[in-house]
Amino acid sequence: MELTKIKRRLLLSFGIIILLLVSISFVGGWFSISNKMTEALSKLTQKEKERIFNLDLLPTVSGAFFQVRFTFTYVSNILLGASLILLAIMPKYVWIKRLFFFSIVYITITFTIFWFIIVPYVYFFVKESNKIPLIEIILTFLVHLINPIIGISFFITTRKTIVLNKYDLYLSSLFSFFYYFFTVAVYFVGIKVVDEFLTNFKISEKEKNGWDIYIKLQITIYPMMNFREPWGYSGDSIFLKVLLNLSFPSLSVLFTISVSWFWKSVCKIKLYNEKIKKDQDFLKYNKFIKL
Repeated sequence: MELTKIKRRLLLSFGIIILLLVSISFVGGWFSISNKMTEALSKLTQKEKERIFNLDLLPTVSGAFFQVRFTFTYVSNILLGASLILLAIMPKYVWIKRLFFFSIVYITITFTIFWFIIVPYVYFFVKESNKIPLIEIILTFLVHLINPIIGISFFITTRKTIVLNKYDLYLSSLFSFFYYFFTVAVYFVGIKVVDEFLTNFKISEKEKNGWDIYIKLQITIYPMMNFREPWGYSGDSIFLKVLLNLSFPSLSVLFTISVSWFWKSVCKIKLYNEKIKKDQDFLKYNKFIKL
């Protein structure tokens, strides 16, 4: 089945809209971060400001702007917008159809994890969650609700044009698996900074147990992925901590594969093999890159 010109124009338009909304979220987040940094610095005395300057501990503005943009949320949103645009421009190429499918799997994960795990987790476990500025709530709606709805809607309406290799249902999990190791690297490279605060600064036990210092230093990309207290467990059982930590990569892979199979089954996505790749009717609507 071939995409109509109208549908291709809609794909292109909304692909651009998705990237624009991501950009708005980017820039809006910058203003929020800038205001927080300015407010924090205004509370310091002149001597304190001079001291952090002399110790080369000044906050980096560009670093603060981009540090939270490496989350799975923004990667999946950018991939979704790009795949919609590519599908509109080159609707017959199979690699683009596969990329679009992967982007839908990832944006579904973004939507599900955020609304069903992160939001409840932050509400119940993170102090001052009720003080989140309205602008931040609006910006997060763009990438966690609006864009996923747009992407999934287009996937459902174009499902008859999508084809996959049977291995794609499992290959989709590779990105989630490697992203997990990225979060591990960020955590363990930065943990010594946390330890410095926990050891030498006056931090209340409530703040330590509440993970405030981990979240403020942003070594946990997601709050529940604190490898010392996985999923909020702060007990002394090493076995349980190891088990809970192992659940992160296991669940990320299994969940990604499950989402892939869900969309494949619900939308009845066609699978191709080497034999069908030679079928002229199939090749009429599907192109492969010849090496």
